[in-house]
Amino acid sequence: MWKYLSFTGILTLLLAGAWIQWRQDALATDTEMEASITEAMEFERMKKADPATGEIPADAVLSAWRELRDRGYFRNNHSSYRSGDGWQLVNDFFPSLAVTKITYDPFNTNVFYFCTGEGWFNADAVRGAGVFKSEDAGATWTQLPSTDNSNFYYCQDIDVHPLTGDVYVATRTAGLQRSSDGGNTWQKVLGAGAGSARNSICDVEITSDGGVFVGVGIFETDGIYYSDNGDSATFAKQTTGLPAGGYYRIELAVSPSDPDIAYAVPCSTDFRIQGIYRTDNRGLNWQATNLPGDNREFAARQAWYDLVMEVDPTDPNVVVAGGLNFWRTRDGGGTWQQITSGRLDSVLIRYVHVDQHAIVFRSADEVYFGNDGGIYKSTNFTDDIPVIYARNDGYNVTQYYSVAMAPAAGDHRLIGGTQDNGSHLANNSGLSSFKPVSGADGGFAAFHSEEDDIFFTTTQFERIFRFNNGGYELPDTITNKNIDSDNLLFINPIEIDPVNPEYMYQASNVGLWRIDSASTTDSTGWEKACVLGGTISAIGVSTEPPGLVFIGRYTANTEIFLLADAANVDNTSTPFGLDPDNQIPDGGFGGSIYCSSISVDVNDANHLLVSYNNYGVISLWETKDALSGSPTWTAVEGDLPNIPVNWAVLHPDQPQVAYIATELGVFYTDLLDGDNTEWKPCSNFPVVRTDMIRIRPADGAIVAATHGRGMWEATLDASGSNNDITWYERGPTNVGGRTRAIMIDPNDPTGKTIWSGSVSGGLWKTTDIDGITQVAHQGAASGVKLYPNPVNGSTFFADLQPFLGQRIQTTIISMATGQVVAVLPAVTVAGNGTVPFRMQQDLPPGQYMVQFRSATLQSVAKMLVL
Repeated sequence: MWKYLSFTGILTLLLAGAWIQWRQDALATDTEMEASITEAMEFERMKKADPATGEIPADAVLSAWRELRDRGYFRNNHSSYRSGDGWQLVNDFFPSLAVTKITYDPFNTNVFYFCTGEGWFNADAVRGAGVFKSEDAGATWTQLPSTDNSNFYYCQDIDVHPLTGDVYVATRTAGLQRSSDGGNTWQKVLGAGAGSARNSICDVEITSDGGVFVGVGIFETDGIYYSDNGDSATFAKQTTGLPAGGYYRIELAVSPSDPDIAYAVPCSTDFRIQGIYRTDNRGLNWQATNLPGDNREFAARQAWYDLVMEVDPTDPNVVVAGGLNFWRTRDGGGTWQQITSGRLDSVLIRYVHVDQHAIVFRSADEVYFGNDGGIYKSTNFTDDIPVIYARNDGYNVTQYYSVAMAPAAGDHRLIGGTQDNGSHLANNSGLSSFKPVSGADGGFAAFHSEEDDIFFTTTQFERIFRFNNGGYELPDTITNKNIDSDNLLFINPIEIDPVNPEYMYQASNVGLWRIDSASTTDSTGWEKACVLGGTISAIGVSTEPPGLVFIGRYTANTEIFLLADAANVDNTSTPFGLDPDNQIPDGGFGGSIYCSSISVDVNDANHLLVSYNNYGVISLWETKDALSGSPTWTAVEGDLPNIPVNWAVLHPDQPQVAYIATELGVFYTDLLDGDNTEWKPCSNFPVVRTDMIRIRPADGAIVAATHGRGMWEATLDASGSNNDITWYERGPTNVGGRTRAIMIDPNDPTGKTIWSGSVSGGLWKTTDIDGITQVAHQGAASGVKLYPNPVNGSTFFADLQPFLGQRIQTTIISMATGQVVAVLPAVTVAGNGTVPFRMQQDLPPGQYMVQFRSATLQSVAKMLVL
């Protein structure tokens, strides 16, 4: 999710070596959360809105997809290309990969449905394309033509009535829609003008005997409605025992074993939960239950985004509810137990990624969970402390913002920053697991081109980390302390000089910043490199000649700037404008244009390709005389549909060839030729929002970061004659991503066939969920103990039984400063698991954290030194 990492989360990040996806967000301050929510609501809108209207065209992406389909580009791409019992991708070429719910017809279990479009207004929400149907148990899928319209762009839920077979869809703008003919036609049975005040349907839940509960209101207040049969004009609003107002989204759950019992969680207007309520008489009366923790612990101030609840299929008093983490009650809400945590070092609480979206019971013991980290499962859920484990291996739905490639030819390493899953390092070639190296929302990343083991990662807003040993150590924090979050974009650009990698540049709204010793400096090394108003949103650094930095902004003025001798100028310098004749149209009064990238020809800095990612603008501009003092700019958008361009790159050997990252994947052109430029989607690249492309001139490797289908890599044709290159998945196979839909296949009596839907990651299936490899890096060792504690001297012992047989690295970190104070020699844990440790010298009195880490496990323990 789009939010700050709390102080506790930051400390945990440092203490844990910054190599796992930390999300201890529940402790964020109110001010931080309010700022983060504001950023979340504005970030994507401000980047992509039409500068003339301030709006995003409602059907722009789908219209572009249809246009490309009509040209024949997607004709033969509608099948799964993975095989075996692991996770199989169903289709990368649906008009929308934003799957939000999957269900089936109980009268004909060969009929499946899934709906699309994430309707919660989160910043990276993906518009849907209606409802899809399969009549052969998921072998083939068809978009229902009746839903290929704006009524069904955002669908929160879909259910089939157990008695009538009617299909109900919860839409954001068209109320509760019902079809009685398998999706051929639809009727609004509840919504504005049809029984309720609002059209925004949060949730629909159908009881075992056919009663229909509906939650109404997404960022607007309405309430809970109930009907005995789901027919139009039969819904009644329920008020007795419920809050009179002050809430938005409402999550509902009904008891499968007792249709009179239901539960409700309203999200208050300050984005916390307003309580949890229970009815024993189908909503005639509601009573508040006790809270799980408190309304701050459960969902912090993001109940508008992550909120889910389900009731045990056999016991109406057993309820699981999720916000940040999962909680369970076994007495109908009298008491609640936290059963998962987003912290690996939790004691007796199972680690599960935060931000919960789905719960599916197969039985009282067998339960599936979906969240921003993917898919999890429990087979002993009735236990006091159930084991919950990840099922993400091979489930490549990770949402990347950025990617960087190691600069040496043949080096397979990649780094990328993700939504909510931190930043990852890929060490191996081909489709592989990635190593998490830093947490929170991962931003831009960069490799040092002369020191192989040095690379940099960032988080949302300002934090910047430097790794000096290939990602196998605690990073240095080199965050620029001259600026703060108010000065930066949420995913804020940094770029490293490709000729002299000691120079790194950072964008802000108060000028461009620079460090001149990137491999060694600390946070004090930042200095302002120029005076420039407006928010800098793109940086391009030249190689020939070196030392030139090109700057693009998010402002009404589209001017591109040149900062000459960028390594030496200071905060008195002013960049030179490169569009004095205003050839690139501005945003106009009240409008803003977002420059998303500047590609500098590696052989000639006169040649630039600049991209903009607003709707309703010419998104691509080229100049071949950037250094002339008065460049000529030519629009090269050509026949590209009206979609944002998030990144552009020039072919290093054939500068007339270019590749662009768009909302519909990667496109290429064989010839940049003004208005005659023809853009074609790469034929085997997923139809998914793609945020960044990088090219390595040394060997022509090209890599793309998608926001939902992980990383992809290809090799350029050096001759520029075959530019529809073949792309291959790189992964990650071990991380997962935002999952809102899980369905247990009704036609498999073993229960091993599972369907999953990820927002912007598409529809997936496995026929052997239990055969999915457990993701090793998510292991957390509990039960580690230190003694004596407090420590008086330089020797202590550790009981490390969870690490038996494993070689471990031990690091000691000061809690006062967050700095590493000792790295102890690696040892193999043997015998009874007790290991003695001797430090070279006594530590000063204070509190420390001791981190133990093997290849598959890690644990952190607190140590007091007297």
